[in-house]
Amino acid sequence: MRYKLDHISLGSVFKVTFVLGLILGLIVGVLYGLITMTGVAAYGFQALPLGYGVVGAVAGGIVGGILAAIIAVIYALLYNTTARITGGLEFELSEAVVYPGAPAAAPTPGYAAPRPAEAAPRCPRCGGPLRYIKDYERWWCDNCRQYV
Repeated sequence: MRYKLDHISLGSVFKVTFVLGLILGLIVGVLYGLITMTGVAAYGFQALPLGYGVVGAVAGGIVGGILAAIIAVIYALLYNTTARITGGLEFELSEAVVYPGAPAAAPTPGYAAPRPAEAAPRCPRCGGPLRYIKDYERWWCDNCRQYV
């Protein structure tokens, strides 16, 4: 099935990239803090107290989160503007692969769940039909000659 992405929610982009930027900024901040506390001593400078490292980590996390979110929102805004002119991205989604023994997903509102007879399990490697081997209580792929 073919779909088109017309619009990206700026709020959701901001939330996700802020958290990711916060995490990555914290990691960079910790590295910066370690370097300022210990690395400068190797070059003959006096090592800085632990407080500088903590401040570097926290500041790196906050600044990283804010910068990542601002940049991502600008990109999303530019995409939304460009999508109005060009029609947006087109993409295809394949059917979900049902793995034997996987817990059943919650039904999506507005969609009818397929009947068990319609949802024949397929091999995740080759896409061929699977056969249930009762003695071993496992699914077998005749094409791959392996259990799934």
